[in-house]
Amino acid sequence: MIDDANEQAADPDHEARQRLQAAKLERARITEARTAREKARSVSEQLAEAERELRDDQAIEKAECEHGLLGSKLAAVKSGLGVVIVKRPHHVLFRRFQDAGKTDSVQLSILVNGCLVHPDLGTFERYCEEEPALLLRVANAVAALAGVRASEVSGK
Repeated sequence: MIDDANEQAADPDHEARQRLQAAKLERARITEARTAREKARSVSEQLAEAERELRDDQAIEKAECEHGLLGSKLAAVKSGLGVVIVKRPHHVLFRRFQDAGKTDSVQLSILVNGCLVHPDLGTFERYCEEEPALLLRVANAVAALAGVRASEVSGK
């Protein structure tokens, strides 16, 4: 015990080193636990994800055949629940949106709903309940298809 006290007196960083080692050990334990959880992810979860991605790809393929290519006439916004595909807004719809003078959720919904290609409206609303920022992300995609540039929106 006396040697320990002498060692601490000789090394003013002794306590800091001990805390550092404890922090490193705890971080290693957390990393190991996270890795174990990822490995334990069930095959059914992996299957569900693969099937969702397949449905997304099929929806994009169908939309491109019916409406044109992604990027010019269509936009796809990925969400954790599935892809949302929108088409370029009709100029009258976009003018009404602009003339409303506000960008609240009601106006965003009107704009997006008029451009929604996939999924159906009820499913899209469920997606928005699960991911509240999705409506804004999809509305931004619609605005980009209408020709709005990010630099114009941000004032740069």
